[in-house]
Amino acid sequence: MMNYYQLSRNHFEDYGVTQNPVLPGHTSFLTGHVIHDTLPVLEFEVNYPDDVPLPHLFGNRVPLISPEMAGVMSSVGIDNFELFPALITNPISGKKWDNYLAFNVVGLVKAADMQRSSFDELMSAGIDNMETPLVAFREVVLIGEKLAGLKMFRMLESPDTLIVNETLVDALSENRPEDGWRVMVTDVDVS
Repeated sequence: MMNYYQLSRNHFEDYGVTQNPVLPGHTSFLTGHVIHDTLPVLEFEVNYPDDVPLPHLFGNRVPLISPEMAGVMSSVGIDNFELFPALITNPISGKKWDNYLAFNVVGLVKAADMQRSSFDELMSAGIDNMETPLVAFREVVLIGEKLAGLKMFRMLESPDTLIVNETLVDALSENRPEDGWRVMVTDVDVS
């Protein structure tokens, strides 16, 4: 059985995105759907000081990824994501980063063992035609038979939860940049 992990921004970072871009229409980076809208360069504001390097995966409503991390994902055969040009600015210092990309993971999977996982319910099933409750996992347990060799996906029960398999985690470890990836990788149990 393949090992799975939650990949997320480092919640212990002192800095982050302070202003997300305005997205057209119903565009969302957390639904797991392909984005069909033509997007302009997406502009973000951050409070990272000029001397602190950006992490390789960060952001909230619209995740941002470095081309290096996206390249490692591609190198292990992960192809269910879309990348969109982004411009990141620190409005206080004026520093700009134009090499990061807005990151949309395609695929929502209903794979949580809700009886064995621990979570806070944010919205009940049935509201807004949701088939499952919307939750914030404290600890997630996956149902092994629902994974079928998936390499990366978002959880239907918690769309901001990004799950990856050991292939990517091993590749990230083998290709660690000098300043590190500066992301969190958390073991996920599989039943």
